[in-house]
Amino acid sequence: MLKKIFYRSIPLLLAVSVAGCGGGGGAESSNGSDDVNPFNASVTINDGDDATSSIAVTLTLSAVDSAGVAGFYASESSAAPAASDSGWTTVATSASYSGTASFTFSTAPGTKTVYIWFQDGAGNVSDAVSDTITLSSSEVSGLAGTWGYQTIRYDPVDGWYVELAKAAFNGDGTGSITGHWNDNGTLGSGVKAFTYLTGANSDGSFTMNINVEGSVNSAKWVMSDGGNMIVADGTEMFGPTAQGLMSLVKLDGAAVLTSADFSGQYYTFGYGYKAAEGSYRATSTSSTADGAGTLDVHGTRNNNGAIDSSSAMVTYEVQGEKINLSSGTALILSGDNNIAVAADAFNYSDYEGGFFMKRGSGYSTLSIEGTWAIAGFGDDDNGTSFIAAFGTMTCTAAGACTLSLKNQADGAASSASSSMNIAVDADGSFGASISADSPVYAGAIGNGGNTIMFNVSFDGASLNHREVFLGVRCTQCADLSAF
Repeated sequence: MLKKIFYRSIPLLLAVSVAGCGGGGGAESSNGSDDVNPFNASVTINDGDDATSSIAVTLTLSAVDSAGVAGFYASESSAAPAASDSGWTTVATSASYSGTASFTFSTAPGTKTVYIWFQDGAGNVSDAVSDTITLSSSEVSGLAGTWGYQTIRYDPVDGWYVELAKAAFNGDGTGSITGHWNDNGTLGSGVKAFTYLTGANSDGSFTMNINVEGSVNSAKWVMSDGGNMIVADGTEMFGPTAQGLMSLVKLDGAAVLTSADFSGQYYTFGYGYKAAEGSYRATSTSSTADGAGTLDVHGTRNNNGAIDSSSAMVTYEVQGEKINLSSGTALILSGDNNIAVAADAFNYSDYEGGFFMKRGSGYSTLSIEGTWAIAGFGDDDNGTSFIAAFGTMTCTAAGACTLSLKNQADGAASSASSSMNIAVDADGSFGASISADSPVYAGAIGNGGNTIMFNVSFDGASLNHREVFLGVRCTQCADLSAF
C-alpha cells in the first residue's frame, strides 16, 4: 500500500516552542538504600529554549540515588517501562547523575511530551518526570507543490514493493498522495492524506517526518540545486531490514500532459525483479520519443549475469498525470519535461523502478565538478543480498570523483568509499568511463547539470553485481554518509 513506501521514504524536520519544563521527584522507598528508587529527577528539552527547527532535540537530565543512577528511559508514551525493557540507556553509575541525551520526535506537529524514568543498579525505577514542547512544521524552500515519485524496495521480511505516485505538499504540514503500487504481488491504487514536518540539516540535506494514518517515518532527503528533483536516503526510510531507491520530480500542477510533452532523446535506467522468471536485471537505454506516441528504445541490460543489447519500438499514451508505455512501465514527467520517474507497478509479478533524463548538449568534464548527493540500489550474486547506498560524490574539474557512502544490506550497515575518473561527452554521457564493457549511455549528466545517473552493472569482472545510482547537484552538501 502507499503507506508502506511513501511513509517509509520521507524525512522531516520540525519547529518547536517549549510549553513547559520538566522536573519533579521520584517515589522513595523507606525499606533501605537497595530498595530506594532514584529521586529528585528532572528533564529539560533544549535547555528551556522556546523553539527549535529540528525534530532532533537535546534532553538535560538529572537524578539522585544513594546506590547510584545507572540508566534512563526516554519515551513519548506515558506508559511506565519495566526494568527489563530493551529501551533503557545505560550511563556511568553515579549517586548524583547529570547528563544530556539526544531525542528524536516521531509524530506529526502538535504538543509533544517527553517522559523520563531513571533506574539504579538494583533495578529500582523512579516515577516519571516530563517536559512538554510544541512542534510545528518548518517548510523547506521549494518543497511546497506536487511531486511525482517512484519507489522500489526490498525487505527480507515484507518482500518487494514498487510504487508510482504523486505527492502534494501543501506547505502547511498537510498533504496527499495518489498512486499505484505492487505490494509483494498485490496490486492497488488509492489516495491517502498525510501530515509532515521538515527542516534543514547542517550537511545540506533535510529531514522529513511524515505521518500517514498513524504510520510514521523519518529519513533524510536532498533537493537538487535546480529545485526540481529530490533523492531520499534508501538506507533508512524503509525500515530496519529494508533497502530501496526513491526519487521525486517536481510537477507543474496546472499542466495537462499531451503526447507532445514526451518528446526527444532520453537516457534511462531501471532496476527490476521478474518474479515469474526469477531474474534480477539492471538496464540502461538511449530512447527517443517522437511526441506522437512512439518510443524507439536502444538498451543494454544485465539479466542474472548475462549482458545483452537490443532495440524495440514501444508505444505510449497519456493517461492523466501518467505516460503509459506498452512495455508495462509508466512514468511521471517533470513540469519542464526534462526528467521523469518510472515504475512498473501494474503487473503483480514484476517489480521495477527507474528514471528518465532528457539528453542535453554543451556538456564537458568540467560540468561534473562539485558535490553530488548520491542514492543507489541493487543486488549481489543474483539476488542473494540487496544493497541501498546513500552519500556524497565530489568531483574535480578534471573528472576525478570520490564517493563516500553508507550501505545497508538486509539490515547490516557499513561504510564504503571508492573513486572513478569520469570523462563527459558533449551530450552528457560518460558510460565509457564506468567500465570497458559499459555502453556510453550507462552514465550521464543532464537536467541543466543538476542530475547525474549511472549504472555499474556492466563490468565483466563482476557480472553478478547489479546497482544503479541517481544523484542531484548539492552545492551546500557536506558528508552525507554518516550513520
